[in-house]
Amino acid sequence: MPERPPATHPALQFSTTSEGAEVAAVLTAMSQPFVVVDVETTGLDAETDELLEIGAVLADPSGAVTQEFSVLVRPSREVPFAITELAGITQAMVDAEGRPLSVALRQFLGRIGDRPLLCHNAPFDASFLQAAARAAKLHFRNPVHDTMPLVRKAWPELGSYRLSALVARACGRRPTHRALSDARATLDVLLAARKALGR
Repeated sequence: MPERPPATHPALQFSTTSEGAEVAAVLTAMSQPFVVVDVETTGLDAETDELLEIGAVLADPSGAVTQEFSVLVRPSREVPFAITELAGITQAMVDAEGRPLSVALRQFLGRIGDRPLLCHNAPFDASFLQAAARAAKLHFRNPVHDTMPLVRKAWPELGSYRLSALVARACGRRPTHRALSDARATLDVLLAARKALGR
């Protein structure tokens, strides 16, 4: 997706405490089995645009990957050309491989259980997941944590905190604007940031 603006939704609860408390919350989430999630969407507004792809990496507290999950979602409208150009997801792909929203989301929620979720710019991803859950009449109640406080604490000198810049700093896997590859890249960044903080 393009550079994502912070997205908010009244159903989502994000911490408004100090940065130190937010960093501690991310580290606590990573001290148990956790999930790194990324979504691709048809646009930037969770109220008018739709999920297009969900990617998730399940990890244990050491950061070792225990499972991966990826699903294309069949949107109700045509895939915008700009999204095809950016992510390489075509209408033909979602027609052939895409799952109905309720099926895709049920599979995702069944796979992640009650684990905490970590996302890069979490309000964006979580707002789409929450909107999708409402549309599918499913419950999405997992605690959601933003990676931003942790990476800013680890590397305060960086001029950009876009995922591509963070991956370059962390020597991680290059993001490709596909959900699973970006989730893998975010995990690399999280683990490098945690190590940089000596945790």
